[in-house]
Amino acid sequence: MTKSRPRPDNTARPASTARRDAASTTGTTGTTTKSLVAQRFAIAAIAIPVVATAVGLALQLSALGDLPDPIAINFGGNGEPGAFAPAWVSIALLAAIGLGIPLAMALSALSGLRLGGQGGFYRLTGTLAAGMSTFIAALSSALTLGQKGLADAKDADISPVALGVAIAITAVAAAVAWFIQPADAADHDRRQPVKPYDLAPGERAVWLSEASMSHRAIAMLGLAVVALWVGAGVAWVLSADPWTALLLAVVALVLTLAVFATAAFRVRIDAHGLTARSLAGVPRFGVPLDEIESVALVDVNPIAEFGGYGLRRVPGRFGVIVRSGQAISVQRRDGGLEFVITARDSATGAALLTALLENSSK
Repeated sequence: MTKSRPRPDNTARPASTARRDAASTTGTTGTTTKSLVAQRFAIAAIAIPVVATAVGLALQLSALGDLPDPIAINFGGNGEPGAFAPAWVSIALLAAIGLGIPLAMALSALSGLRLGGQGGFYRLTGTLAAGMSTFIAALSSALTLGQKGLADAKDADISPVALGVAIAITAVAAAVAWFIQPADAADHDRRQPVKPYDLAPGERAVWLSEASMSHRAIAMLGLAVVALWVGAGVAWVLSADPWTALLLAVVALVLTLAVFATAAFRVRIDAHGLTARSLAGVPRFGVPLDEIESVALVDVNPIAEFGGYGLRRVPGRFGVIVRSGQAISVQRRDGGLEFVITARDSATGAALLTALLENSSK
């Protein structure tokens, strides 16, 4: 009996084994990349704001014994103090705004990151969170520390040097946040073909659904609206400059109307095509059946693909994006913008729209 020789280490393995190993390697690499994106985003959008705010709070707390009472917390366009309050107000505002806004931005991106989202929008969001928090902490601390030793806060002013230092520190923090995050491009080519609904020739059918934000998203937007209205009220009471309060009130009004108009849409698919109308009545969008080239299902990652939620326009696409997950995608015959809407039970809607499209071409 002849014994077979052991196969050398460099002998080619079966193709099926090679494919399995390649798939395993690709999966591991993809998981590592997604993990790296999430970790670096957390450093930019959470760690840097926490450190910047902590340093600002420490500096202001250390100066409490040398500050006038009250201190100047607002300066007009001429550089003179416009509003005064106890020193703890400045500290509380730094903690609330310096951490609150960046953390809200970070939390809004977490759902997409958990789905493996990547791309420039996450990188930009992390950079904005880091830069915004650092600037608020640096500017607030500079204005507060500039009042050390003053007997009366009315003598305070804005130092151009302090303002320049705050801007420089912000630029450094934003640059660090930008460059530590991978420059991975998001993969948006995820159109899934749709099997048409079983519809007999001449048979009529209508599909009704809803595209609405989650309760958590509505709650977060509601808190933002309330915070802006409260800020406008506080600015009106404390500020000597009414334009600040007016600006905040205008922003609050615009955000209130935007949330009311885009939080939920009724979606209808019938022989006329696809229509989506806000529960408020306006805005209204639609694609007539005779203008549709193809229909597909897509898995939408709002932050990575559209930069957020609501009515979003990015190169080549327009979307009614109220949640992540499955959505109906419509390509137009004239090569116009792809229309995407994240409606409930999108699979059924896409199947019916595909059937109507096929029947119309017979």
